Amino acid sequence: MPAADAVIRLRHALPANLLRAAWFTWIIAGIVFVIGTAWALTYSASQLPAPGMQARVYRGADFGGVPTVLDRDHALDPVQTARVSGLDPQQSFSVEWQGVAVATEAGIHHLRVRVDDGVAVWLDDQLLIERFAPGRHDLSAAVRLTRGLHRLRVRYAQLGGDALFRLSWARPSWREHFVPVLVVPPAAELIFRRVDKALSYPIVVAVAWSLWILSGLALAFCASCAHMTRQSLAGSSKAALALAIVAVILFGFGIELGAAPWRDWVPDELTPNDFLFAAQERFAGGWFFLYPPFHFYLVNIVTSPFLLLAPGGWLDIGDYHTLAVVHVVGRTVSVVMGVLTLLVVALIAGMTIGRRLTLLAPFFLLGAPAFVFYSKTTNVDIPYVFWVSVAMLLFLRAVTTRALADHVLLGAAVALAVATKDQAYGFFPGAAAILVWLSWTDTRHLSALPARARATFADRRLWAGAATCLVVYVLVMGVSWNVKGVIAHFELMNKAAPAFRMFPPTLGGMSRLAGATALVFPSALGPLCTVFGAVGLCVVVLRPRRYRRLLLLLGLAASYLVSFVAVAGYIYDRFLLGIGLVAVLLAAVGFDTAMRAISIPRARLTVSTGLLLMVLWPSFLVNLRIASDSRLELEEWMEAHIERDLYVVGSGAQMYLPNLHPFRHMIEPRRDGESFLEWNPDVIVLNAQWVNRYERSNLAVVAHSLEQAGYQRVYSAGRDPEPPWWSTLIDVGAPADLFSNLDKINPPLSVWRRP
Repeated sequence: MPAADAVIRLRHALPANLLRAAWFTWIIAGIVFVIGTAWALTYSASQLPAPGMQARVYRGADFGGVPTVLDRDHALDPVQTARVSGLDPQQSFSVEWQGVAVATEAGIHHLRVRVDDGVAVWLDDQLLIERFAPGRHDLSAAVRLTRGLHRLRVRYAQLGGDALFRLSWARPSWREHFVPVLVVPPAAELIFRRVDKALSYPIVVAVAWSLWILSGLALAFCASCAHMTRQSLAGSSKAALALAIVAVILFGFGIELGAAPWRDWVPDELTPNDFLFAAQERFAGGWFFLYPPFHFYLVNIVTSPFLLLAPGGWLDIGDYHTLAVVHVVGRTVSVVMGVLTLLVVALIAGMTIGRRLTLLAPFFLLGAPAFVFYSKTTNVDIPYVFWVSVAMLLFLRAVTTRALADHVLLGAAVALAVATKDQAYGFFPGAAAILVWLSWTDTRHLSALPARARATFADRRLWAGAATCLVVYVLVMGVSWNVKGVIAHFELMNKAAPAFRMFPPTLGGMSRLAGATALVFPSALGPLCTVFGAVGLCVVVLRPRRYRRLLLLLGLAASYLVSFVAVAGYIYDRFLLGIGLVAVLLAAVGFDTAMRAISIPRARLTVSTGLLLMVLWPSFLVNLRIASDSRLELEEWMEAHIERDLYVVGSGAQMYLPNLHPFRHMIEPRRDGESFLEWNPDVIVLNAQWVNRYERSNLAVVAHSLEQAGYQRVYSAGRDPEPPWWSTLIDVGAPADLFSNLDKINPPLSVWRRP
């Protein structure tokens, strides 16, 4: 027995007593959350005064005479204020508002006033804005504030005609996102520390309940697995716990990046606006998206506490700070689904390659760079791979037990996988063909071929599985209440497909696609997984009886390559994650075979330990790159060296750039120097990767144009043109940047400034 078995052996994956303890803890947590929620919301209600200001309303426009005093003017609308005071809002009058503005961030705040006719604004007794003239005006001013309470005084004069007053500000972390100023009437008992808690407690409550819901869903899934596979889930394993902890660390690292302030940070990531808009539309009325709706349902279920607290005014679901928190919670769903995928792969390994290697297969999956990367985002790649893994597990049960119930469960899992991401369908023509073939073999006792054909066709297990798949898919897609949206989704897919095609549907094109697919494997799943997977494939082919079930799963992988990759005509590293579920099983077999070939125990232990550490290295490298990402570095540099009122133009897409929101900025999608210069910016931020995306000589041309216009490169960050050898480990085999999104980490960025 190889020495590595001591590390990779799984005695049992999930003990029943641990599940019972987890359920008990979950229930107790729910009770505690009920009590905590009642206390937190009561505290917020008592410590956060209703918005508004104290108002003194004068009959003339000169703030003279005896005013009408309003202790709390909620709307700060001069029309309503005048009417409440018994005045005609179209005649001359004036208002002086006094209150306390609540600043939850330190830094430069940009105030904006829209007024008709005259206004003056003081903050902490500093006059910031003043203009008294007929007509409508848009006025602004910048002021540096500390976190806390700040005295606010406003004088407004209506000189006749329309009456208008709107006050908003842009907080430091979001330069051009103006929101209403949170202002409350002055009061002696007002304490910022309490107000700050009152503002934050509802978000804490929403996060706690979201995580409670997510943990409950995860426990329910684990309990289902334990019920279906009691033989594999009866004991405990320190190695399994250690693997789960490492997975949570690798997946969870950096999930907050790009969410504060909230913005895109990863290609094709679902944003809070995407799934919250879907909930707002109730997934009906023609709502559709590039992806099917099932993961939208799931994320909205988890984040439902935010949606429930928003109508009561406890939190603002449109506030970008709240959106940032919702974004992180959405990413946490992917983290949990990634960990659960490892559990399912362990169960599949126990059914295909033996319990002794059960942990080794998910260990190889944990070393897949693409798997780790997408487990920390709200992309649907990990969710659909999770449901594909569940379908594979149920497929193995169906081919083993041949039971009607397992066929029904398989049909439901297939529907959920395809309703999460359409491309999942590619795995299941092969599964259907295998099940039909097994049904045919079940009729071997019948001698006549027509009789066997009729018996196979009448197999109720096949019909039950197919019917379940169809019914669940129709229900989940929302055909009954959103048929227009479903049609629009498929129309969008059909229109987008030709634009994504990389290889023509010819023999030569398919040959090049096959070669590119083979070359992408190392960067998607890791070099060692690819090497040992190839060894394991040879072993499995040479021992078909021993690895019969694994060969059946290979049929599903082959089906995906033929039914989706070849049909779509394009490939990305993340497209191989579903095949990776099978590849890691082969890698476990190949690794075990190779280690058994080493006869000296000490050498076997040394080699196996070193190789297992190298398996995880690409995943650690992904997180290392994320931690040192050039966008983060450039954000810090720009914060220290670029004045907030300079005009900044960024090249490409927002997700590939540092946070430009603290500045006046524009995103320029075109890639030529003239397009950047058209905006006459003070600062230009170039993403060389974006500029070079299609024309390799473009960067030099753009740089020359900027130099000719008087711009100078003042700072650079990002991946070196010639990275160190250790940095290329996760890029091994990637034939071009076009086949991977991992190269979007740590992009090459430069700042150009005009003297």
